[in-house]
Amino acid sequence: MFLKLSFTELNWISHLIALAGVLLLCWPTFWYSKLARKFATHRKIDPASVRAVRVFDSGTAWELTPAEIRQLVEWFNEAAFIQKREYEIPRAGQEGVAIELSSGEEILIVSRDGDFDVVRRRPGNPDVTYWARHPELGHFLAERSAKLPLRTYSEPIRG
Repeated sequence: MFLKLSFTELNWISHLIALAGVLLLCWPTFWYSKLARKFATHRKIDPASVRAVRVFDSGTAWELTPAEIRQLVEWFNEAAFIQKREYEIPRAGQEGVAIELSSGEEILIVSRDGDFDVVRRRPGNPDVTYWARHPELGHFLAERSAKLPLRTYSEPIRG
């Protein structure tokens, strides 16, 4: 016997050492995923925190209806993050959509070749600019200058 321990004792000790090893290896993974959520670039919007949504086009602005706001927020939350950008979009605030949140954060969305660019302006933090994709939201932004009605998911996507 090793160190005058019985087989049962050695078995229990080896299992406890293995369990401690697994926990030590898994802990950084859980910590990293929690940290990654905190610093995620594309964060979802809580529909209840939306104060106002304005659409800009050619120097004019109008606000969306509550139904359109719900649909727009749903599309934004489903959008896929593509790539972070180093520069802010020069057209932000002149065309596209501006979402004001109750926290004071402002989200500017500008059409970009069927996709869209997003600028998140948070009080006290640097602006974050990134490229995202959602077919319905991209279509909405592209058609907005013509002031066409908001489509729903049941309607087919036109090429």
